[in-house]
Amino acid sequence: MQEILTIDQVADVLLCDKDTAAACLNSGELPGLKFGRSWVIPAVSFYQRLNELAIEAANERRNKSLPNVRFQGGQPQKKRGRPRFNFQE
Repeated sequence: MQEILTIDQVADVLLCDKDTAAACLNSGELPGLKFGRSWVIPAVSFYQRLNELAIEAANERRNKSLPNVRFQGGQPQKKRGRPRFNFQE
């Protein structure tokens, strides 16, 4: 693996346009150094940040998919309407 990536290589990895990759670098979302007119991206930092972003996105998806259920007496509580059965003894 190369130690330094170019903007073209970053765009290829991200499967996006060169301008989109440059926008991510310019905003600071991805690590990189503007050297003259071109970007220099350390490969280790880039892949580390990409991994962090993937973990953050997975955690957000996981938190969205968890149901907001409250348990009362071992049975899930209905969110609306009246209960059909009374399970309390």
